[in-house]
Amino acid sequence: MCEPDALSRVLSQLSVPHNRIVYFHSSMDWLGRAGIGVGEALNVLVDWVDAEGGTLVFPAFPFRGSHEAYLKGEPTFDVRRTPARVGLLNEILRRRHGTKRSLDPDLSVIALGPQAEAIIGARPTGADPTGADSPFQRLLDLGAVLVGLGVSTNYLNVIHVLDSRYRRRYPCEIYSDSVYPAHTIGPDGQLWHVVKEAMLNELQVHIKPSRIIETLQPDHDVFRRVNIGETSFFLWDLLPWERLCVAHIEQALDAGSVPCWLLDVEKHVSRRRPDGPGAD
Repeated sequence: MCEPDALSRVLSQLSVPHNRIVYFHSSMDWLGRAGIGVGEALNVLVDWVDAEGGTLVFPAFPFRGSHEAYLKGEPTFDVRRTPARVGLLNEILRRRHGTKRSLDPDLSVIALGPQAEAIIGARPTGADPTGADSPFQRLLDLGAVLVGLGVSTNYLNVIHVLDSRYRRRYPCEIYSDSVYPAHTIGPDGQLWHVVKEAMLNELQVHIKPSRIIETLQPDHDVFRRVNIGETSFFLWDLLPWERLCVAHIEQALDAGSVPCWLLDVEKHVSRRRPDGPGAD
């Protein structure tokens, strides 16, 4: 078993800021292996970020697995009641008093803190779930850091913001050709009808954001990692991370290739048709 302050020590070693937006990916299975319980984890994280006016953010997706398969069911998402199905810690925070949730029927996020409403927005994201009006783009715009708690460095869903931004210049398709209707019930009972584009399942399965570390070798100001036994913890500072990744994307496209994290994806998806959607 770990000491009661084990998670606080990890956050200190990673230099997780107290006064910024912190976006967490977590696995309670792996935190449990490090001797960290769900109650302890939530209390430590809330106290850490709340100490100097920071904001806590978690994904709160209402599904696991294939984005497109979920959207094919024409889901109705109730922002007040639909569970977050991407982790126990996420669902417990969703139920906490004061937590805000975005109106997105697919890639919803939750936030607690003074910048919560700035992150979640006032309406559902447009058709592109990680586009310019998404909570994920706002995380970048507002200078967030991303912290992984017991998850692989392949857990980095903000990478889809960059792929969304450049997708029409990529030589391969990463989104479905189809759009799908979905519905959101807001906190006041208002019903929103939206259409959503879907990330291809091949993208979800084969994307490898961990290759950013291997290929681009970010310095300590951009990326940090510590371990408790076999449980990994890491931090990405998203502003310099974005600059690093965008420069890499431009270099890859100039060379007629794709960024390193999409190399395996490219093998499993269609090449872009010259006269197809998004063609120049």
